[in-house]
Amino acid sequence: MKLYFDQETERKLLQLGRKKYVKTLTLTILWCVLVLGAWIAYIVYSGQSWNSPSVFAYPLLCLLPFFPFRVQKILFSKNFYGTVESARLIPSHKAISGPITYSQAKELEIMTAEVVFRGDHGEKRTVTYTEASVLAKDLYYRKDDRVLVIRGLKYPVKYPIPETEEYICPVCGNFIKPGKRSCRWCRTDFG
Repeated sequence: MKLYFDQETERKLLQLGRKKYVKTLTLTILWCVLVLGAWIAYIVYSGQSWNSPSVFAYPLLCLLPFFPFRVQKILFSKNFYGTVESARLIPSHKAISGPITYSQAKELEIMTAEVVFRGDHGEKRTVTYTEASVLAKDLYYRKDDRVLVIRGLKYPVKYPIPETEEYICPVCGNFIKPGKRSCRWCRTDFG
């Protein structure tokens, strides 16, 4: 039997993701309108053609939110209940040059967590975390944990929300004290 949050808690959690989605969509649209306006203004005031080589940068600027900032991960994802299919630690190293000692190499090692969430209806989402909150003590997300993955938020919410141990804020990723339903860091209230 699949388990779900009660309607009120689920509504508040989904509202957090909706706020992030609307903000991202609004900023992306404003950026594209601003670039389009600058493109048109440049064409009008310089007297050049819309397809001249000097204006090719404007369409590329419209892509700026998608590639370095990855807004497509927010805009085109969806909400779903699921389970943690796999969670593993992956050691990697910072890029360096020149000879180093063993102790310096250990200091340059970075631990990341790769977590795969599998939805009840076949959805799949893989997220790589570098945040200390996910990597603290043991991995925060463990195989077969029940979660609600929310569009716009990087941190899925465990079901049920732990009452006796710290858990991760779905908005900012900081730990929330046991029994609390609001984050003291980002001031998000979802309980």
